[in-house]
Amino acid sequence: MTSRLLSFCFPFSLFALTALVSCDSKNQPEQAKTDSEQPIVDFVTDVKPILQEHCVRCHNEKSLFGGLNLTTKAMAMRGSDTGAIIVSGYPDKSLILTALSLEHGEKAMPATGPKLSDEEKETLRLWIEQGAEWPDGEEGSVPPVEVDVKSV
Repeated sequence: MTSRLLSFCFPFSLFALTALVSCDSKNQPEQAKTDSEQPIVDFVTDVKPILQEHCVRCHNEKSLFGGLNLTTKAMAMRGSDTGAIIVSGYPDKSLILTALSLEHGEKAMPATGPKLSDEEKETLRLWIEQGAEWPDGEEGSVPPVEVDVKSV
């Protein structure tokens, strides 16, 4: 009789315990987002515009400054004359972030035009930290922006 009672009550006890734990966790205040809960960085919407605005005018198939071409994933992953510039998952080992952080000197990037904002640098850092996903094909292509200069 006791074993029959236990076999009958045990599933209900387990269910009640699970429900109790579940209710308890719902009543707890939601924890604030931690630094590890960062926004997902998308190449096409977040990274590509930064590269187009600040980088590919000098680092493309026609202008290989420093031996670097940032117009496609394959070319960018080859790196530059000084080595790998994007080390997927390792922003501290990625030379592109080092160059963008320099204020002065021949290795400070971009060499011409405005420097990247802190937000743009952080976007690139997060992108690299999150694996530097870069789509192939047209979606991942970063052609230089042609500037139409008219004589005045």
